[in-house]
Amino acid sequence: MKLNFSVKFKSILIPLLFVVLFISLILIIKLPIISQVFEYNLDEGYNIIKSSLLLKGFSLYREIWSNQPPLFTLILSYWFKLFGPSVHHGRLLILIFSGIFLWAFYQTIKNLWGSFCAFTAVVFLILSAGYLRLSVSIMIGIPALALAMLSIYYATLYKKSYSKHLLILSGIFIALSLQTKFFTAFLIPIIALEIVYTKKRFLSPLLLWLGSLLAVYLAIVIIFFHLDFRMFIQQLFQPHLKQIIVPGDDFSTIWRMILTDYDIALLALVGIILLIRKKKWQLFFPVLWLVIVFIILLKWRPIWYHYYLLVSIPICWLAAIGIKGLLHLRKNHFIRWLTIAIIALFIFRLPVKWTRMVNSVKGGTSPQHAQVMNLLFKYRPITNWMFTDRPIFAFYANMLVPPELDIITEKRDFTENITQDYCINKLQEYRPELILLNDLKYYGPKVLSYIKGNYINIYQGEILEMDDLTEIKLYIWKNIVNR
Repeated sequence: MKLNFSVKFKSILIPLLFVVLFISLILIIKLPIISQVFEYNLDEGYNIIKSSLLLKGFSLYREIWSNQPPLFTLILSYWFKLFGPSVHHGRLLILIFSGIFLWAFYQTIKNLWGSFCAFTAVVFLILSAGYLRLSVSIMIGIPALALAMLSIYYATLYKKSYSKHLLILSGIFIALSLQTKFFTAFLIPIIALEIVYTKKRFLSPLLLWLGSLLAVYLAIVIIFFHLDFRMFIQQLFQPHLKQIIVPGDDFSTIWRMILTDYDIALLALVGIILLIRKKKWQLFFPVLWLVIVFIILLKWRPIWYHYYLLVSIPICWLAAIGIKGLLHLRKNHFIRWLTIAIIALFIFRLPVKWTRMVNSVKGGTSPQHAQVMNLLFKYRPITNWMFTDRPIFAFYANMLVPPELDIITEKRDFTENITQDYCINKLQEYRPELILLNDLKYYGPKVLSYIKGNYINIYQGEILEMDDLTEIKLYIWKNIVNR
């Protein structure tokens, strides 16, 4: 009777702690802060302007250029329709996706390792480098991983009940994840192995899972591309095949972030050792995840700081397994004392992690940002279109950008002759009254010559960016005709 009461109490207490933890996460962020930060990442501007254009009736892919799958753009546009288009509302949506991810992450580990291990993994992840900032940045990584983690959760549930509808749900959610950001594709073989490693016949369940995945994925492709696979390849795949060498944006980026979480990484190493010693191959999901991600990122270029999330998730999972294994080791075992020492180190570093976590979401609007925005507000009454590679400025100023030129990055520049002509043709078609450029390296001599021949420079200044804390130059040109 006492044992049953203890189990029931534990089953209620741990989920309650999880709820308290997530509410604390929201309070830590202090919601007004996230509306004061001008821009957490350049991707915020790209994602928000696509949804804004979609909300205003432009067609995704046929008019709005996008190198990412459509689902998040669609969700964000409907979110704006419900609550109003604002950066604050967009960041709240990402925070909700973060909550979904943490819930699915917790439930998945709970199914395999128990409530204590699951709760520990969630705590580690929230305290890991960059997680809190990504939870309020309008970027597609967290939404894609939230949907992928739901897929993993339903796959682990299937192993307990062998219910076919769980397989279908798992297939649907991984398809939706891929239609948010394709970088979760590496999870497909790992989830497939999770399904295969069952006591029952695995071929028909695997086919059912793959069938639901393909059906949903292809249905969304057909809805948005209407069997125009040439446009599908050109926008969603070709830009990502372009390998860009940016000094410092290689695997060293991930390695530096691992070193900031070295205590969690050491616990993860203990977790891997314990799994190998016990030969629990059916529980090797996070190890396979970590190995595959390492192999991919060692070759991938460029690597941005938000890719660390692909590494920190399995590391935090394995770190929790390391602590769980502590309870089953002999008292005088070397690994036991090593684990206790690392846990003590983690507790000692909690104030540092807490400060880093809170500071990561702090920020504001710099005087230079305000100066540029005041200039844009001044010309807004006579501006129909603005061409820019920093669309967040256009969004704040409530200005339209030419939808075919909404995204300009290293993977879509205009330095080649054919793309320079395309850019000039679109500028001639839309005749934007203002041009705001961040980085002139994206544009070839023909484009810059056209701009300088038809526009006058009304602003040139430097702005301190949050991403790398470096000053960047910002140029604004005004159409000569409307001087």
